[in-house]
Amino acid sequence: MKVLIAPDKFKGTLAAAQVCEAIAQGLLASEKSWQVRSLPLADGGDGTLDFFLTQPGCERVRADVHDALMRPIKADYAWLPETQTAFVEMAQASGLVRLRDEERNPLRTTTFGTGELIRDAIRRGAKNVLIGIGGSATTDGGAGVLCALGARLVDAVGNEVPPVGGELARVARVEWPERGPIGNDATFVAFCDVQNPFYGEHGAAHVYGPQKGATPADVAALDNALRHWAVITQNYSGVDLQRVPGSGAGGGLAGGLQAWLGAELKPGIEVILDLAHFDEAAQWADVIVTGEGRVDHQTLNGKVVAGVWQRAKGKRVVVVCGQSHVKNFPVPVISLAEEFGLDYAMAHTADALVRMGERLLRAMRTG
Repeated sequence: MKVLIAPDKFKGTLAAAQVCEAIAQGLLASEKSWQVRSLPLADGGDGTLDFFLTQPGCERVRADVHDALMRPIKADYAWLPETQTAFVEMAQASGLVRLRDEERNPLRTTTFGTGELIRDAIRRGAKNVLIGIGGSATTDGGAGVLCALGARLVDAVGNEVPPVGGELARVARVEWPERGPIGNDATFVAFCDVQNPFYGEHGAAHVYGPQKGATPADVAALDNALRHWAVITQNYSGVDLQRVPGSGAGGGLAGGLQAWLGAELKPGIEVILDLAHFDEAAQWADVIVTGEGRVDHQTLNGKVVAGVWQRAKGKRVVVVCGQSHVKNFPVPVISLAEEFGLDYAMAHTADALVRMGERLLRAMRTG
């Protein structure tokens, strides 16, 4: 039997390539005659940089930038010189992973560091800039990126406004240098897997603000700020961000990129599957094993598991995960937490994946 292993990372424990290695080891220990091929994937959010760095000819570039609280850091992006393409992962500079729990405060955080990575790539010669949106610590509507690319936010009396979520309501106008924004001749694509609007009950502040440290009062203030920023943006670009599906992704960065830089918003998993030549690999396989750290109600909305299942073209699919929080999933799901207990699954994920090889064999044989 031919088995394709095509998972996402298990967030907080293993990268996608490590997940592949552990599952392959467990399978081959149980059934040495099977052919196994690994295809580590990502969905465009945090962890996608690792995928790009596995592509032929891709280089890692390290740049001096700032984190979401404007502290100096070093962050990486991927550079493919043959096609003059850069991939910038938002979480590298502006992610929650950079902050301690007590530092989370979307009123004070900014995407400026993500803009610095984009600026560095453009100065390197990038004509195509791909931006992975996910894991952000920010709700600034992309204002920080704009300022890193040369914009200046100004209030009603001409004072400069910092590009953070809690200050957007003060912005009266946006000033660009005469030459326009850095990179205004580049093509931008933003990867996002949600359909949240820019503001409102289902917008960036209300849905994602609390996990970034926002209190209920903060959420209300951020939502009002995004509403104001949407008006400023429409005055300059003509784009009504509230009508752009997915504009609320990344604390509104997706909408900001679309309106100010003309970025195309695309489901990250579709781009990743194409780059990975998934369809060709799936055609080779008899069974496809995919997975992620947590299977929940979001799994079928633009995540790796959904993308693999939808493009498997009738092949048998088995899902392996750390934890499962859904019932009646359309394909078999094996949960490490159910097999070994949550504490062991979290502390010894790789070993658990190896050990469940026989269980996975039974699931694949029975379909």
